[in-house]
Amino acid sequence: MRTVQYVAMRFYKIGLQERVIKCSNASGGRAGKLGAWAGIALTVSNMVGTGAFTSLGYQVEGDASIFSVVMLWLLGGFTAFCGAVSYHSLIQLFPDSGGETYFVARLYGRVPSIIVAVLSIVFGFAAPIALSAVAFASYLLPVVGLQVKGVASLAIVLVSAVHLMRLRTRGAIQGWLSLGKILILLAFIIGFFFVPKSLTVQPDPANINIEYFFTAPFAIALVFVHYAYSGWNTSVYVFRELKDTRTVYFSLFVSVVLITLLYTALNAIFFLCVEKENLQGVTEVGSMVAEVLFGSKWGHVLSSAIGILLIANVSAMIWAGSQVSQKTQELVSSKLPSVGKPFLHLISLATISLLFVWWYEFGQLLLITSCILSLISVSVVVRLVSLRNCKNEAVSITWKTKTCAIFYCVMMFSSSVTVLLTAL
Repeated sequence: MRTVQYVAMRFYKIGLQERVIKCSNASGGRAGKLGAWAGIALTVSNMVGTGAFTSLGYQVEGDASIFSVVMLWLLGGFTAFCGAVSYHSLIQLFPDSGGETYFVARLYGRVPSIIVAVLSIVFGFAAPIALSAVAFASYLLPVVGLQVKGVASLAIVLVSAVHLMRLRTRGAIQGWLSLGKILILLAFIIGFFFVPKSLTVQPDPANINIEYFFTAPFAIALVFVHYAYSGWNTSVYVFRELKDTRTVYFSLFVSVVLITLLYTALNAIFFLCVEKENLQGVTEVGSMVAEVLFGSKWGHVLSSAIGILLIANVSAMIWAGSQVSQKTQELVSSKLPSVGKPFLHLISLATISLLFVWWYEFGQLLLITSCILSLISVSVVVRLVSLRNCKNEAVSITWKTKTCAIFYCVMMFSSSVTVLLTAL
């Protein structure tokens, strides 16, 4: 019996499941798994969230203009695209679920992977849960009239309770909420072109200050944009649930291109609908623009809809975060995978999120979270430049992939370090 347990434990720890994955890929995919369109839908739904409707208010400091806003979102989208190129190469080299935690384990070892896992749980899941819950409460404030932090805390508790329900029920709720996000994005874009009076800020072609792109405010704004694009690598986290690497390819690149176009258009519209001075430091930007586009009555309706749909982000992060927490415990204690619902992990994750809600301001927490997640990602991608196998032989990586990896690392590292140095 001990021999059987030992063999089973080694099977789990070493990751021999990669052989199963590779064999199933070679046979044309894994039956019963998610296909390309499902992978794209999952990635898009995870990308569109707090950053899309809240971050512009923290990007319009200093000499910001419509040109700088558009460049910010295009640059953020291109950086995410370069990250997608890098992660696609990594998942081909190390085909398994887990994201950065698994990549770090393969590239740096077990101890660094545990550190990254803990950071991911705290700043990759608990902090975004708090951010989405606060954004949810901020958008519902005109309707419910209660304290933001109180409503946010209640949302975290209730959504955590929902995840004690059946898997099919949770999946159905998540799917409909995700579809609603895309419809709201399109409502803003379409509404802008059908409401002529909405253009309150006239674009000035001469107001192009190139020097602004090399200032600290631009770097800080870029960190907020990076956070808004986070989630583009969702398919890498759930690789075992996808049919093959082709599915990962489409879910990475189609999602990034689609969201880049939507985000750029959406934030340009936001900037043109509200005076810059009124946007600065505002969390519920979408609510302000909704009132300009559709009037006070329908603006409140759309604002409430945004708030409700932000619950999808809280739900997705609690769902995934509890699983990552469970895997981290197994990694630390070297136990076999536990069976059943992760009650304790749900409670732990919700508790950390509640602490973030009450102890940190929205903008401050968003900046810290984005910086830490960026630096973790950089630590993984940078290894593609000089990756070697167990025989100390250089792994074949195309120059295009290396170029994308270098650009991604430079952008993410420079903006994060600038923010951290500015905060000191």
